[in-house]
Amino acid sequence: MGGLFIVAISALAAYDIYRNYHTAAAETARELDTQARVLAEQTARSLQAIDLVLRHIAEQRRQGPLGAQHQGDLHAYLKDQAVGVVQSEGLLLFDAAGKLLASSQVASIPDPPPDVSNDPLYPVLKHGGSELAVGGARRGVLLTDRWVMPIARRLTTANGHFVGAVVAGGRIDYFQKFYADIRPDAGTTITLMHRNGSLVARHPPMPAAMGQHFPLVETMLALRQADPSGPMRAISPVDGVDRFGALALVPEHPLAVIVTRDAEVAMATWRQQSIGTIARTLALGVLAALLLAMLRRQFLRLDKTRASLELSRERFALAAAGSD
Repeated sequence: MGGLFIVAISALAAYDIYRNYHTAAAETARELDTQARVLAEQTARSLQAIDLVLRHIAEQRRQGPLGAQHQGDLHAYLKDQAVGVVQSEGLLLFDAAGKLLASSQVASIPDPPPDVSNDPLYPVLKHGGSELAVGGARRGVLLTDRWVMPIARRLTTANGHFVGAVVAGGRIDYFQKFYADIRPDAGTTITLMHRNGSLVARHPPMPAAMGQHFPLVETMLALRQADPSGPMRAISPVDGVDRFGALALVPEHPLAVIVTRDAEVAMATWRQQSIGTIARTLALGVLAALLLAMLRRQFLRLDKTRASLELSRERFALAAAGSD
């Protein structure tokens, strides 16, 4: 019975550790999922603010006034439209062949003008695949030392003929600064990814990984499909760290916000509780074993006393029979 008692308290301690692990993992998953959803909405609103300006410029081009303006006038117009759009580096205007016509950043265009006709984003706009297109992180057209996320809207005439595109360079540092300003917990990483796997923005920053492709979105979508209700935990392909994660798709845009937390940090409290539970269980088990050993020793002494008493009784009986 004493042995069964020790086994029982050990089993209860193991179950408690197992239950606390899943509780801690579920709480971490809920917290990360909430953060990812909020940041995805923030990203969508930021892109909507940029697209509002792009829509206005596209409408002006459709009505005709922009088509007849010279480069200097276009620069002044784009510069005026870019005021207040803090999420963007500036506005660029391209013709139907993909050559730069005007920019809000500089008044004069280099000769020859930059050509983006080979960019994967431009054919989508040119052939009517989408009115609005969002690309992954890449170097700026004019300011090549900066990383931007292009947000482009196709330009057409009143009869629907394609005449070019207006592009806003989404500021990577804007999103990274916003992620830093919300002061995420220690070990928490916030990543903005394009659906094609391109890393757009990250906090903490990883300049060496900018523009690279990682199968992070596909991996997390596969984990969610395999276990929709459970926490997602995997080795990050970006830096190889074991993390819990949550993914939220940005509404109406090919982007995803991924919030992760180092498994070592996320489970630190559970680990401390588990160590305490194991220590208490070991102490209780040792104490129970000592009590059992003392009890067994007492039983052995009683057995020896009983055997000695039986022997004395036999001798007394023999003596009594011999004295008759």
